[in-house]
Amino acid sequence: MSDDGTFPALLKTLSDSSEEVVRRDLQLLAQISFYSDQDYFRGFMVSLLSLFSTDRRLLETRGSLIIRQLCMSLEPERIYCTMADILEVDDDLEFASIMIQNLNIILITASELSDLRKRLRNLDNRDNQRLFNALYKSWCHNAISAFSLCLLAQTYEHASNMLQTFAELEITVNLLIQVDKLVQLLESPVFTYLRLQLLEPEKYPYLFKCLYGILMLLPQSSAFSTLRNRLSSVSSLGFLHVLPKKYVQNKKEREREEY
Repeated sequence: MSDDGTFPALLKTLSDSSEEVVRRDLQLLAQISFYSDQDYFRGFMVSLLSLFSTDRRLLETRGSLIIRQLCMSLEPERIYCTMADILEVDDDLEFASIMIQNLNIILITASELSDLRKRLRNLDNRDNQRLFNALYKSWCHNAISAFSLCLLAQTYEHASNMLQTFAELEITVNLLIQVDKLVQLLESPVFTYLRLQLLEPEKYPYLFKCLYGILMLLPQSSAFSTLRNRLSSVSSLGFLHVLPKKYVQNKKEREREEY
């Protein structure tokens, strides 16, 4: 990184009270990074993550704005893969988990990352597979984030296997809050494709296992009711499809006899 004092000053300006000043500052940082080599860019990401680590209030209040603004000016894949690579080996596991949680929410909800989401939903492409693998390694710092990444990428079988590890986790209030947020996200437009896949239980059996597994983690709450209602609304439609054909045939014959 430059040692003339410019870069540290620009980073410090990210804490300015004016959101417009922060946006202008980010535009300048993005322009500098755009015309710099990968080493400089990685140094920028390291410094930014270090700033978030030491100033948690900045992460909470401006983290989303900063990441989204950078994704508008630079390649989102470059930002996410570089941050993921750095966080994967971060010794501060608590910060890594919090940061991954933030990056995951932005990945799922931000319009600036819609192309990245589309790529993750299509893992038939080798480049997209590399993208998923690059993120997944560091996403494992946060169990719910890794699980939601798998749902986003439609790797439902792997996600259902992850549920077994959840039983070994300490079910804290923070974990339940994350699960609650995940349920809310599943009801958002981003996961419309997933909800429609519930109409094909024979094709996506592991998706049902994933969602019922999440349901079992939740205490009686609004999130529990939301997910239960969603699953109940499709169970009657998909029930016969997941039963053995012989059972369905016998059931129909009994119904005809009774009639």
